[in-house]
Amino acid sequence: TRPQPWPGLDPGARLRLDPAACLSRRYPGTGCRSCVDACPVGALAEVGGPSSGPSLRGDCLGCGRCVAACPSEALAVPGLSRAPVAAAPARPGAAPAPLAIDCWRVPWADSPAGALRVPCLGGLSATWLLEQLAESPQRPLTLLDRGFCTACPVGGAIHPASAALAEVGRTLATLRVSPAGPPRLVQFPLPPERMD
Repeated sequence: TRPQPWPGLDPGARLRLDPAACLSRRYPGTGCRSCVDACPVGALAEVGGPSSGPSLRGDCLGCGRCVAACPSEALAVPGLSRAPVAAAPARPGAAPAPLAIDCWRVPWADSPAGALRVPCLGGLSATWLLEQLAESPQRPLTLLDRGFCTACPVGGAIHPASAALAEVGRTLATLRVSPAGPPRLVQFPLPPERMD
C-alpha cells in the first residue's frame, strides 16, 4: 500500500509524490520526464543522481496536469481522485443524470448542481475518463468549457482537456465501443465579471 498522506515535494505545495511508484526514483536510468514535460508553468524539475525524480523549482498551481501525465500514478493533487465517480441512482427506467465536470475557478453558485469540481480539466487523464465510462456507460460526461482557459496560467490556446478527449475518442474507435456518448467538451461560458 502507498503511504498516506504522500510526502509533499515542497512543504507549501499541494502536489504529493509516492516515491515508491515514481519510475525515475525507482529506476534512475529510465529518463521519465512525463510530469516535468506536462507542467504548464515549468514548476517541476528533473533531479539527477540516486535521488532522481521530480522536484519543485517554481510555484506549483495544483492543476494536476502532471498527475494526468504520470504513467505510474506516482503523483497526486487534492481534488483529482483516481477513483471513478459513482452515478447517483436513477429513477427506474430513467437514464442516469449526466456528470458535469467543472473548474474550481468557477464560483460555486455558477456550477451545475451535482457537478464534479476539479482543479483543472487538464488534470483529467484519458484513462480516468475511460474509467468513468466503464463505471457508468449510460451516463454522459460533460466537461464544461467556461471560456477563460486562455487567460488562465495553466490554460493555453488549446483547451487543456483536448488531448485527453482526443485520446478517448481514438481508444473508443479502436475498440469499437459506443457508450451512450463519449465525453465531450461543452461551451458553457461565464460572463467575464463572474470569473475569479
